Amino acid sequence: EKLAAKTNEEIETEAVEVSRRQRPVGEQQQQTKKEPPKPPQASDDAETLPRYIFSHQPAWIPALTRMRDAMVAGFDLKTTGQLQKQQPGERVAFFKVYSRTPREIVLGEDDAHLDFRLSVRVVGEGDRRLVLSTVVHCHNLLGRSYLRLIAPFHRVVVKASLEGAARAGWV
Repeated sequence: EKLAAKTNEEIETEAVEVSRRQRPVGEQQQQTKKEPPKPPQASDDAETLPRYIFSHQPAWIPALTRMRDAMVAGFDLKTTGQLQKQQPGERVAFFKVYSRTPREIVLGEDDAHLDFRLSVRVVGEGDRRLVLSTVVHCHNLLGRSYLRLIAPFHRVVVKASLEGAARAGWV
């Protein structure tokens, strides 16, 4: 799959298998994207990319998020507003930080219907690459139905977010 950035550069992505020991027990779905080498001016700090993406989203992404929040509130699921107000712990946007090293940050959230994790890793020296991985563990029929409903939107949001970050030089 190729994601075209408006700078006429292409962002090549490839799905890669996550090793068994990297997967949470009972994982229902995983998706991994491996990104092209980062430009030399980009940070080696894996936390930089998700902080940038969440603070520089196109206006239609927060609009989709508000629609999602309105729909899930009736199912007693957490909204982004509720997540942002939760304490304790550090957050990147509305996602909880589960772990952090200089080369990887793991974000996510647990809810009644599913648990979600996003890993952003910097791999390699010199020819550095960003590896983004998402893992979802569905707890029940609501989680599986929710995932099927949002998956097409999730792909569009991720693609637009990565294109924006690429245009900005992977800040």
